[in-house]
Amino acid sequence: MNLVSATNSDRRRVLLVEDDPLTTKILARAFRSRWESVAAHGVSDALAVLAQSAPVAATVVDVGLPDGSGLDLAAEIRRAQPDVDVMVLTGSLEREVVNRSTALGATYACKPDFRKALEGFARRLALREIVSEEGTRRYLDAYAAER
Repeated sequence: MNLVSATNSDRRRVLLVEDDPLTTKILARAFRSRWESVAAHGVSDALAVLAQSAPVAATVVDVGLPDGSGLDLAAEIRRAQPDVDVMVLTGSLEREVVNRSTALGATYACKPDFRKALEGFARRLALREIVSEEGTRRYLDAYAAER
């Protein structure tokens, strides 16, 4: 699969890979004020979205998807876009899942009570965006004014 690498102009999209419609709705609400959410209901759906459209700023991936492993998908996305923010959701607290999520550098959250982890993930994503775009712009403007 050939996934495109991210650029600064692509930092406004979040891919939500979740097979439960209610959870997808909760996830989309968490990001709606700052980012466009793109929903995928399985691994193949997510790969198709990524192959046919611009890269994403972040992805939230359910571990148990109907057509494959969300962890394998997260690893594939991470290989294609090393700087993408990843959050892994699961309904069970399994050591292997936690360890693999940590190895991927992903935020880990256990359903059904994942709202606090989701809020923290969205805040970190917003801070990263502010620092990388506005912060850099302010720094360069100040630097140019000194010259």
